[in-house]
Amino acid sequence: MKLFKRKLKLSKAKLLTCFGCLGVPVLVVVMFVADFYWRNRPVKIDIPEHAMPKVNARDDFLKAAALANQMVHTSPMTWPWEKQQTETKQDYALCAKDAEAPIGALRAGLTRPYVGLNPRAVANGQSTTIPYLNLVRNLYGAAFHYHLIGDHATATEIRLDGMEFAAMLSHGGTVGEGDLTPGCFLVIANIVEESISKLSSNQLDHVALRLEIIRSKLNNCSFLVEQKGNLYLQEFVDELLKRGGPYNRFDDYRNAQHGYYTPNGLPPVKAPDVWGWIKHEMRDKTELAHEMQNYYRDLAIEMSTSFHKTVKTRIPDDVEFSSERSLGTTFWAEHFQIQSMLDLYRLEVALLRFRADNRKYPATLKELSPKYLVTIPVDPFSNNGPYRYHKTSDGKYLLYGLNKDMIDHGGVPGSYQGDMSLGLVAGNLDRKVKIPKK
Repeated sequence: MKLFKRKLKLSKAKLLTCFGCLGVPVLVVVMFVADFYWRNRPVKIDIPEHAMPKVNARDDFLKAAALANQMVHTSPMTWPWEKQQTETKQDYALCAKDAEAPIGALRAGLTRPYVGLNPRAVANGQSTTIPYLNLVRNLYGAAFHYHLIGDHATATEIRLDGMEFAAMLSHGGTVGEGDLTPGCFLVIANIVEESISKLSSNQLDHVALRLEIIRSKLNNCSFLVEQKGNLYLQEFVDELLKRGGPYNRFDDYRNAQHGYYTPNGLPPVKAPDVWGWIKHEMRDKTELAHEMQNYYRDLAIEMSTSFHKTVKTRIPDDVEFSSERSLGTTFWAEHFQIQSMLDLYRLEVALLRFRADNRKYPATLKELSPKYLVTIPVDPFSNNGPYRYHKTSDGKYLLYGLNKDMIDHGGVPGSYQGDMSLGLVAGNLDRKVKIPKK
């Protein structure tokens, strides 16, 4: 009997030992899995959405883009490079004729408010990939035709239509559409300076008024940054709901060539390693979503100020933000370059109107206000300081702004479509174009 009791005590001890050896690890695993799925639970967070008006300029712009795609005679700018070498004046004349319908639809939209898609609509797959660049290339072709025949008023009017359209994309546009503001503006805003120099006084007054309207519609990139943040956040939340569990983009980075990811215009960034992915999966996604929202809000606030070379808003330490460096100074600079170009156009027109009234240019830009400009624009690349201006010995003037390097190059022009390292100089914003011989 004593022997049996002793064996029973030993069996209980073994059972407890076995339970400790097996049960505790199982309990730890269960707790780990439970904690893992708790951290990856569906996120509840308020993502702002704007109301879509019944009458929206976006519908007119979509119609104009569709009509441009149906044009039989398109702008040579839309042709392959080899075919462009054979362009003739007749090609531009035919383009101008076919572009009348798209221009009419576009002008209808310019009189209405423009509101882009909500982040939820984009996240749900509603396309923002619209052939707007093709539309403005055909606008350019039509404007170039009138330029070739000497009708500079009509040519300028079409270019102003395109510039206002590009500005409106940033004033309420969401990701995809708002991103096209710089590209659309640079395509259509060409030979503007040459044309306005040949306009009458009354025509200059009209151009000045339209430039003020365009400037009022050009939003800085802070709104677009916040919209991008809302879209990325919506995609993040929707993906968690769809998968019902962990969410990650590790495969996107793992598959990057040679283990590196290269943001637009920036040095290569090493792709996240396995440990970075593990840390991401073990993070509380609700906390991460709020951190993401705060990051984009802070970034939008920073980008509403004057330009500086380095973005100061701290990027959260998570693989979800590994690609977000592309929303840094390159993205910021593109929008301020467009703002500077538009401000220089406004100043040039004001200077021409001043000369028409006074037979000379002003000694300082301050003399333009308030008759020719309500307020004198400031240079975003110069800490919102004044644009550089002085009269030259030949009776003309030198007017220029700084660029993203924030260095005063003394009015040496750079190419706004290529090397943006030098200044934006009035009188040198037009890029050189080839005039067809036939």
